[in-house]
Amino acid sequence: MISAEIVAHHEAAHAVVAATLGAFIDRAAIDVSDNYLRSFVETTLAAGCYELQYMCCFAGVVAQRRLDGDMAGCARDFRQLEELINRIDQRDAVDLEELVRHVVAIEAITEERVEQLWPQIEEFAAQLLQSKTLAGNEIKLLGASP
Repeated sequence: MISAEIVAHHEAAHAVVAATLGAFIDRAAIDVSDNYLRSFVETTLAAGCYELQYMCCFAGVVAQRRLDGDMAGCARDFRQLEELINRIDQRDAVDLEELVRHVVAIEAITEERVEQLWPQIEEFAAQLLQSKTLAGNEIKLLGASP
């Protein structure tokens, strides 16, 4: 089973990156019970802004890969990323090669952003591990919401 620390960092990366892109973080939570780990981040981000949604989603994968090199437990994120790629493609009607370049550029920007925000991600993850659930007002105190 993936560790709670890794999951907390994964979810923290979603939240912190989303907040820096202008999203309001409604709630973040991790639940370790019955040898099963559940987690989520609820955000409010402008609809139709697929690139920003992609960055927020991919941030969790980047954080998890940074910590343990593994992406076990990222299946939900990968499904959402695939859905966002399809939306970008439908919106822009670009050829496959151009779409791949676009997605690779978004991923590179996300990796840089996670690196720059790592101290805030670690702080958020520590609070999430301690509290298990963080709501909007608590998140603002951490500086992870605009």
